[in-house]
Amino acid sequence: MKTPKNLFAIMVLTLTTAVLLTGCVGSKYMRETNTLQQPGEGYALVTFVRPVSFGFGVECMVWDGEQFAGMLNAHKVLEYQASPGEHLFLAHTGNWSYLKATLEAGKHYYVVAKIFPGKAVGFKVGVALNPVVKGGEVTDEQINEWVSNGTPSEMIPEECAALQAKQLPRVREAIDNFHAGEVEYAVLAVDDSR
Repeated sequence: MKTPKNLFAIMVLTLTTAVLLTGCVGSKYMRETNTLQQPGEGYALVTFVRPVSFGFGVECMVWDGEQFAGMLNAHKVLEYQASPGEHLFLAHTGNWSYLKATLEAGKHYYVVAKIFPGKAVGFKVGVALNPVVKGGEVTDEQINEWVSNGTPSEMIPEECAALQAKQLPRVREAIDNFHAGEVEYAVLAVDDSR
């Protein structure tokens, strides 16, 4: 019996979709934590959330310039204490996403990481960092729901050190592309705190 030539392609696409929608649950780089933080003395708090399940098994690396901030998985909350001033946050899955932020000490900022299907056929997906801004589409109620339904996570330093060293050349290249004006980026203004 002959099978259609595209049957294999359909099976691969179905399997790929299932992996992206369900995937693995944890990360060897992160561990769950029970409490949500407040901005530390002299710091701003940036809370990154991934409120939806698409790409559940896809880990999203989050960076503050050359400093690794952590992995952000679906339904997780990543809280990052940042010094006040200018920051370039980057996220990476199959692409780089850029967020230029100006932060004020004692303030709390929110960023939503959205995972989307990649343009090419295969396992790659993309990420977009979307800042929660004053007068934007995201409401305080949505933020509260995402944070309360998410699981706070923090880095496991001994696991992240090797990852940070390995990825640093790629991060530096992405930062160079930003400074060369070769990429699009979102903006989080100092007054966008909640």
